[in-house]
Amino acid sequence: MRPGSNHRARTDHRHRQAGEARRPTLPERSVVLATDDPIAEERFRAIPGVEAVICTDLRFTIRGRGDDLVTEVIHCLSENRIRVTDFRTILPNLEDVFLKLTGHSIRE
Repeated sequence: MRPGSNHRARTDHRHRQAGEARRPTLPERSVVLATDDPIAEERFRAIPGVEAVICTDLRFTIRGRGDDLVTEVIHCLSENRIRVTDFRTILPNLEDVFLKLTGHSIRE
């Protein structure tokens, strides 16, 4: 057992006893881009926070969590000199966040 893992378990247990809820994670973000670079998929999978990389034709959808996902993708593109012909982001909307936090739709 790692020295830090036992401390984390005690800390989490203490928070639950004190009635503090864990902060839920927000819905994932996505970056959609087009490139014909042969090393792109491998590089995208190595980006911190990336949960999935889907490639259809030469269009990649990179999904992950965290405020820095878009910045990390841009850094990866620059660092690896990957040329892109299209780039857009998809961020969760208010309904996505509400659904994630409550487990039901706003309209229910």
